[in-house]
Amino acid sequence: MGMYHYFFGSVFATGTLAILSLAATIAEMQPKPHMLYELLDDDDEFSNGESYESPEERANIFSYLTLTWLNPMITHGSKNTIEFDDIPKISKKKSPAAVSARFQRSWRDELDSEHPSFFRAILRTYWVNIVLRIIILTAHDLISFLHPILLSRLLGFIGSYNTPDAEPIEYGYFYSFAIFAVSLIKSFVSMQYKLLGYRNSFYLKTSTMTAIYRKSLTLSSDARRKYSIGEIVSMMSVDSNRISTFLGETGCEFLSYPLQITIGMYMLYRTLGWSIFVGVVCIIVSIPLSSSFAKWMRDLNKLLLEHKDRRIKVIDEVLAGIKVIKLYAWEVPFIKKISNIRDNQELDTVRKYGILQTIKILISTTLSFSVTFSSFAVYSLWDNSSHGPLNLQLVFVSLTLFTMIRTPIEGSITFVLSAMETFVSIKRVESYLVSTDIDKSAITHQYYDRESANASASDVLVSVQNGNFKWITEEADLQLKNINI
Repeated sequence: MGMYHYFFGSVFATGTLAILSLAATIAEMQPKPHMLYELLDDDDEFSNGESYESPEERANIFSYLTLTWLNPMITHGSKNTIEFDDIPKISKKKSPAAVSARFQRSWRDELDSEHPSFFRAILRTYWVNIVLRIIILTAHDLISFLHPILLSRLLGFIGSYNTPDAEPIEYGYFYSFAIFAVSLIKSFVSMQYKLLGYRNSFYLKTSTMTAIYRKSLTLSSDARRKYSIGEIVSMMSVDSNRISTFLGETGCEFLSYPLQITIGMYMLYRTLGWSIFVGVVCIIVSIPLSSSFAKWMRDLNKLLLEHKDRRIKVIDEVLAGIKVIKLYAWEVPFIKKISNIRDNQELDTVRKYGILQTIKILISTTLSFSVTFSSFAVYSLWDNSSHGPLNLQLVFVSLTLFTMIRTPIEGSITFVLSAMETFVSIKRVESYLVSTDIDKSAITHQYYDRESANASASDVLVSVQNGNFKWITEEADLQLKNINI
């Protein structure tokens, strides 16, 4: 009787809390006013012609977590074609200008240090977002392992039903509802950490691309000889995307793999006993082979970037001198030169990279199957008693746990490869950002008001006074002296 009182008391307390939470949610979800004081659209001194803030900034905590502040746009899109003006304004704190300004402050601090580090500047700027995502991801992983525990209890309840040792029927309802609730909470937490990952990736890509572009405006003549326009464009497109994807999204997920493997192996040991160590041996044996494949693929990826930079550089030279090429009818030789780099070097490296990636996927798939098969085989042949016979409960729970650790086992190989590729890109961008700039002390900027009544078309906007120029900084002789324009 005491167990029934405890069960129904827990249900009553949980139901009361759920009703109060639902009431608070409904009250909090009511639309809020746009601003405390509504400004006129033509009051540019205070509102800059804008009397409405971003809907994300007006959203309450429930609307922010559930993304219901996007409902007006989604409802409008279900009935009409979404135009550019229908898209909600981005939050000021998340605008490209604000994101870039935060990173530039950290990068300037790094430039003042003895050994500037692009990676350290990223961590100094976005460490809060990265740590928050790791915390949410850890909670997601811990919640995920509640499912096999509840599944084991539910299967045990079903197996003992209509027997003297059967549990009350209420337990079966509780296990079923708990599995549903855990899946629901897991989906909600998964949405939060994925959304935060997309935002981190956006911040990193915006910061990296902006930093590369700003640097291209101040490169010295020495640095421009080393970095062509094609290489700079390649860094803005390829390297920035790789850095933002790894550090913003997948990198945090890879860091959770040791936790997932550890908890999964422990729960498997509690389920199957010592036979699980056969699967652990299979994983350990595969580590050297996986590391070798990761190293080969890293080298091929580095070579592929070199071929791509060389091809883009030749294309840039062709476009710059297209008039001369057309005048002398040199189209065919240059097409052959570009095709040779593309077909015989770049695509050949892509083919080798694809072969290695296919073998890597085959090894990962075979490894997951080997771990499951070997553990069941050893338990059936040599144990089959420490945790009972290999029945339905043991098989389903073990398969669930094996499925859960399959992703981190396969992802461990990808993590090593992605980390190496990302840090290659980080070093490329870092060496570019620390390259020499033009002599800013020789340039004077003065404010000029085009709308002024004194402004005229004859005003001098750019001038050179007593200018001395040379192509390479180390050269002693000047190519141009005392230039006045």
